[in-house]
Amino acid sequence: MFSEERVPCESCNRKFRSRSCFENHKTNKLEGKTVSEKVRNCPVCNVYITRKNHEYFKPFCANCNKNMEINHLCNIQPLKNELSSADNVLFVFYDFENSQDTKISETAKVHIPILVCLQQFCTACEMQDDYSQDCARYGKKQHSFFEDPVGDLLLHLIEPRTWFKKVVAIAHNAKPLMRN
Repeated sequence: MFSEERVPCESCNRKFRSRSCFENHKTNKLEGKTVSEKVRNCPVCNVYITRKNHEYFKPFCANCNKNMEINHLCNIQPLKNELSSADNVLFVFYDFENSQDTKISETAKVHIPILVCLQQFCTACEMQDDYSQDCARYGKKQHSFFEDPVGDLLLHLIEPRTWFKKVVAIAHNAKPLMRN
């Protein structure tokens, strides 16, 4: 189905894995425009163009919310010091502890999660100093999961909550994923 040879498109400066992929991008629509009209690479620097204010060799960074140099070092933007107007956000801060006993190469070891600890708060309890005191809205503020740390954390994050429309999960030492 896919060939080694790529099918180029002159209008969007992209290459496709097959003739059918090429044809589809000319006919399928996103928000009223064909994929070819909406998604393109710059013919000068070959950077994926996502906004109208493209600058050569400076792709748009979703973390910084502006065009930045390729491979710039950015961090997650700090939270604004404002309370949610709807008062319906639960903040969950978590950290994984990993074992690193298994080598995958001479210089790298696989990180296997063995424990995740989390603390959570909402606007109703964020000013309380005593984390052992339960929140009136959601109960226990601290949790630890070690049987299946990743699965248990995900189950905790998606469980239905009557007070909150949004859960913001923030990892300790998290690094943003960048797409070039």
